[in-house]
Amino acid sequence: MGAQSAFAQMGHSDSACLMGMFTFGNRLSDSLNDEFSTHLLKDAAILMNDYS
Repeated sequence: MGAQSAFAQMGHSDSACLMGMFTFGNRLSDSLNDEFSTHLLKDAAILMNDYS
């Protein structure tokens, strides 16, 4: 679980939000086409950068 150890260095709420975001994105890519979910994840990453 290398990803979790990397997230552990952040604040707890930040890591929980990121893990939730990736889980949400993975579920989206299962049910929708990849191009749409990729754009959505990029938008989410931009939003996270704006908040930090």
